[in-house]
Amino acid sequence: MIRTFLCILAIFLSARTVAATRADDGPIEVDFSPLPGADNDTEYRLRLVVKMGGKELDQEYKIGKRTNTADVAELIRESLPDGFDVKLDGAKLVINTYDGKPIDKLTITATGLPKGADQPKVRRLPK
Repeated sequence: MIRTFLCILAIFLSARTVAATRADDGPIEVDFSPLPGADNDTEYRLRLVVKMGGKELDQEYKIGKRTNTADVAELIRESLPDGFDVKLDGAKLVINTYDGKPIDKLTITATGLPKGADQPKVRRLPK
C-alpha cells in the first residue's frame, strides 16, 4: 500500500504541469530556457495542449540529449499547424493567436526531467 502511494507520488511530482489560462486575451509566452540544454545528457518529453475557439491541439515531443532550448522552441514553432501566429525569440515562443482569435489556454508538461529541474515558464502577456 505504501509502495503504491510512493509510486503515484513520484509520478505526480515528476510530471508537473505549467499552464496559462484566459484571464485576458493577450498572447502567451512559453520560455523553454529552464529545461536541460546543450550541456545536459537528459532525454525528456514535452506535451503541449493548446485550447482555442472550441478546438484543441494536443502534441507530444521527444527531446534528445544535448538539445539546445532554442532548438526546442524552434521545433515546437515549426510543428504548429497553419493558422497559428507565432513569434520566436531564442528559447522563448510567443503564441499570439490562432486564426486571428486569442488562445484560450495553453498547458505544457515536461516528463523525464532530472530531479529538481525546472519546467518551462508559461505566462500570459498583456496586449
